[in-house]
Amino acid sequence: MPHVTKKEAAIENAKLLRSYARALSRHTLRSFTQQELRQRWRLGPDTVRAILASAYPNVSTLPKSFDLLEVLSIEGVNDPIREWIDTTDLGRAIFCADLLTLDEWRETVIRETRLDASHYHRALKTGKHPSIRLGKSYRFRPAHAVHERKNRK
Repeated sequence: MPHVTKKEAAIENAKLLRSYARALSRHTLRSFTQQELRQRWRLGPDTVRAILASAYPNVSTLPKSFDLLEVLSIEGVNDPIREWIDTTDLGRAIFCADLLTLDEWRETVIRETRLDASHYHRALKTGKHPSIRLGKSYRFRPAHAVHERKNRK
């Protein structure tokens, strides 16, 4: 493995940051107010405030708006910047879309099945279906619904 000097590492880091800046300027990020987050997550105002307060524990008052990268981080996306940059336009649209509730997801994905809701809750707990846990509720990205529908065909 070749030895990389500090200068070479700094140059590579600067190149990466420039490529991030170019990509972010091409694909601008939107911001969300608390009310828009309530709509996106389909949760009540107290739950949304609690989720945001846990994400910003050292802030005395919550910001007025939250950029998409912050929201994706709260939703459990490991590296939101890289995900935003590396995905397609469809992927970026999916990241911006409102999340689905369990009922909406079930209706969208498996409309024809007549399985009991407990089946879906078991599948969520075992990690079979990718979900986002917000408060005590599970939410789903529309992409996961499309993926599940394709897998069933």
